[in-house]
Amino acid sequence: MPGETDAEFSELRDFIADFEFDRLGVFKYSEEEGTAAAQFPNQLPEGEKDARVDELMMIQQEIAFRKNIDLIDSTQKVIIDSAGSKSLSIGRTKGDCPEIDQTVFIRKGRVKVGEIIKARIVMADGYDLIASMESEGND
Repeated sequence: MPGETDAEFSELRDFIADFEFDRLGVFKYSEEEGTAAAQFPNQLPEGEKDARVDELMMIQQEIAFRKNIDLIDSTQKVIIDSAGSKSLSIGRTKGDCPEIDQTVFIRKGRVKVGEIIKARIVMADGYDLIASMESEGND
């Protein structure tokens, strides 16, 4: 926000670390001509805005990577966005937005775009997950 103090930023940083969001996007305040906010005093320099965004996203990255590691060996429902012939298909879990959030790469098995399958998470690769199809019980 325009004029965000160090104390306010610290409170936000602590909240993000404590709450552990599943997904989080952070954007810097952008001064727009003609808006009331553009007239607020104590505007932060661009470099400080960038540094704060980076700091918050690093905290969230650690949280997201840890949560993905915790999903290993679990079974998740995955909607298929792109179906490979027999080798690799791409999908997402119910909480993920296509092209924005994490991707689930499904190894082997025949699937169709739009199909919801049960997939066993076998590996976490940063923001993304690697999975194999469950042999039975797909819905």
